[in-house]
Amino acid sequence: MSESVNAMLKDVRDYSVIALFNFIQVKMLEWFNNRRVEASKTKTLLTPSVEKSERHNKAGFLTATRLNTVEFQVTGGEATAIVNIGARSCTCRVFDLEQIPCEHAISCCREAGISLYDLCSKYYRTEVWALAYAETIYPVLDTAQ
Repeated sequence: MSESVNAMLKDVRDYSVIALFNFIQVKMLEWFNNRRVEASKTKTLLTPSVEKSERHNKAGFLTATRLNTVEFQVTGGEATAIVNIGARSCTCRVFDLEQIPCEHAISCCREAGISLYDLCSKYYRTEVWALAYAETIYPVLDTAQ
């Protein structure tokens, strides 16, 4: 994220401080508006990037075997994984870190008939995403008048 902001500011670094802050404010206003509009148009329960994840396709080639009520062994990929649906955890660590089901966990959900939506962090839900951009960024008015 910092690299993106750094690249955005590349051409305006020599501006005066006030002009630099005005540029940043306009850019943030643009970003918030774009995301607010995108979130309002989204009709899925989760954000588009989560809904369209390639993980679903990869999960189709895996086999989940139930070990107990919450744990599964998943085979068929690059490595065997152990998924704990109750703890929202997988030995690949992707599920643990990103808080959205990895392909191993998706395979387990299919096997157990569990909704993927229940295993995703609330922060990937469209309504929470929309709330993140709900506030208006107002321009700083010229006080010299």
